[in-house]
Amino acid sequence: MGVASEQDEAPRPLHTTRGAANLKAQADVDHHKGRTGNLYAIEFSSGTVKVGQSTAVARRVAAHIAAAAAHGLTADCIWISEPVDRLDERERDLLAFCSTRWSLAAGDEYFQRADIAQIVQQANLAGAATRSVQGRTLPAPWVGTSWGRTFRAHPAEAAEVRAWTRRRAHHPDAPQVANELFAAVLQAGGDTISMLLSTADTRLQITAVGSAPLPVLQTHGPGRRLIDGLSHTSGVTTDEQGLWAQLGTPP
Repeated sequence: MGVASEQDEAPRPLHTTRGAANLKAQADVDHHKGRTGNLYAIEFSSGTVKVGQSTAVARRVAAHIAAAAAHGLTADCIWISEPVDRLDERERDLLAFCSTRWSLAAGDEYFQRADIAQIVQQANLAGAATRSVQGRTLPAPWVGTSWGRTFRAHPAEAAEVRAWTRRRAHHPDAPQVANELFAAVLQAGGDTISMLLSTADTRLQITAVGSAPLPVLQTHGPGRRLIDGLSHTSGVTTDEQGLWAQLGTPP
């Protein structure tokens, strides 16, 4: 191969339908691969939760609310994320999470009796911070910055959990609280533990979630009492597989 010269044959246009279709398909892949937009979840009065994404989220959510109203339904809770990249990939991951827990009500984005709090928590763990929550209060409806990372469920990872927390959170107790949360969830078993740091105003919330229900000793034992002593408030995640602690004073 060499540098093209003026004598090199110029590229010829594709005249076949197949060639044009291939170019369009590749253009669609390239276009969607890096899209930025918002994730959302809507809990309707029927108990169904719609999960989706949009680059025009206010208009999309309004359309869903109007369509529901035409059938006598209301939107009891609406969650919208901050803008995220890799929009389609993140939506696929969130839908996959939902499909392993709840039955489909219609299509592949409506779930029967889904727990919207768990959906929001999963989105937050994957790095999609909360922009707004409307309709009813969800546990820790954060509007700010979130960082998520999954660690091996092994004691040797504790040092990296502390270091990772220290690089992102400026609260002096944050590394120790993260360590205690990780250690408590570690006792439940499983292969991985997902850590989430979320900031909003003067608040910092640290969450550790494993893949198995927590033993009673970890939700009420000495480790939990130490977490309570270092944090403003703390609790168990909605799926009972993790713990969270909030540092700082709510406004």
